[in-house]
Amino acid sequence: MAANKRFILAILILAAFTPLIARAAMGLLFKNDASERQKILIQNYLGKPLADLAIAKADLNDDEIEELIVRSDCKNSLCDFRVLAELHGKLVELADIQAQNIQLSDTFTNGVRNIIAFKNASNDFDHSVYIWEPQARRYMIEK
Repeated sequence: MAANKRFILAILILAAFTPLIARAAMGLLFKNDASERQKILIQNYLGKPLADLAIAKADLNDDEIEELIVRSDCKNSLCDFRVLAELHGKLVELADIQAQNIQLSDTFTNGVRNIIAFKNASNDFDHSVYIWEPQARRYMIEK
């Protein structure tokens, strides 16, 4: 009977602290569902044809305005990911990340969602975390 109580207590403790230790990441869907105006802005900003770009949208700071994540130039297993925001009808670059894949973290720094950049397809531990630096007005690698 005492063993059952210890087991139940262990389960309750684990259930209580699991949200604190578990980390989740959200994959991005590169559906190219940006508006035609946004696609023209992206094409002009990057100087590349739309056929060479993949576009995902995500709200990085929960302001209900989606930022644009653009993937291009995949060479040597790494791609160029640009995080862009629209400001007064122009694009502003928030990050330029070289990685095999990126995901959005469930954690925030300075009110903006962190980005996890993976460089190795067979090792999830080989990654960098990019956090928002307000003074620089862009994402920087977490130190």
